[in-house]
Amino acid sequence: MKLIQQSKQTEIYEHEKWLKVSRGSYLKVQQGGYKRQFHTKIRQNHMIINNIDYLFHYTSIENLALILKNRTIRLNPLNNMDDLQESRSHDLHNIGRFFFASSWTDDSTENIPMWNMYTKIESGVRIGLPKNPFTRHNTSREHLSEFFKSPISGEESVDTFLDLAKLIKEHAYSVQAWSGDILSPIIYTNEKELLEPKVVSVSEERISLDISNIGKYKNKYWEFQKEWRYMMMFIPFTITDRIDEMQNNFDIIVNRMARDIQAAPFDYYDLDIREDAMKSMIITPSPKISAGNEVILDALVKRYNSEAVLKKSELCGLV
Repeated sequence: MKLIQQSKQTEIYEHEKWLKVSRGSYLKVQQGGYKRQFHTKIRQNHMIINNIDYLFHYTSIENLALILKNRTIRLNPLNNMDDLQESRSHDLHNIGRFFFASSWTDDSTENIPMWNMYTKIESGVRIGLPKNPFTRHNTSREHLSEFFKSPISGEESVDTFLDLAKLIKEHAYSVQAWSGDILSPIIYTNEKELLEPKVVSVSEERISLDISNIGKYKNKYWEFQKEWRYMMMFIPFTITDRIDEMQNNFDIIVNRMARDIQAAPFDYYDLDIREDAMKSMIITPSPKISAGNEVILDALVKRYNSEAVLKKSELCGLV
């Protein structure tokens, strides 16, 4: 993914999406955030994704209560993650604040370090959900015309991953708002240029931000997590402004990001869970859950998701 300043006309391509504004900046996103030489790896990752039915998330009963009640999964910025190396690059201290993620694992076997790191062993749960459990949204052509303050031609409605109305009202933009291609496995490495990549490039003609490797790699110390990640990048950019305003605003954003002084558009982002995915939820209480917390868990499930499966921990009596 690259944010680059250069003059071009406004265009959108199917596999390589661009948001361009005349006389100013443009946003280039290569599908999946990988460069061309990584296409083989992308195909392999898609094959892996297709072979995975469920992903698992360790959390507290308190967080489970919010997930059940609100029917959402929260994406938090990378600078709030446990790996402090993730939020910074070689040249920017906190580029991770624009990347919002939720961390899961494909390891169906319970993991004692994960129980201890991400929740309390007497009051935690492990949530299992089908991969990509999120709701898609449909926006009518008339509604889009209202947003863009001009007639929109084409299909009667547009199928998108995010709710465009909500995104526009929050004055934010994400290239994944359309496709929803946000799931990928973490790659573990000891290569510093991947763990802390160089992001900013400056030439006489333009400033370039290459953010294609942000949030994709972790140190091999974390390999036990077998992590998969739902991740989106958001920038404070309104796509319904006039063309000249979009150009000027995007120029400012790119330059402020390059100087590490641009604020993120919000502190977190919640994704809606589909109803069929909610009904397919598997909840495993921690192996030493207290009697009181077990009562609370039963009550939560009965009230908010009675079709979820409560599965006893395989570690009960072993830890």
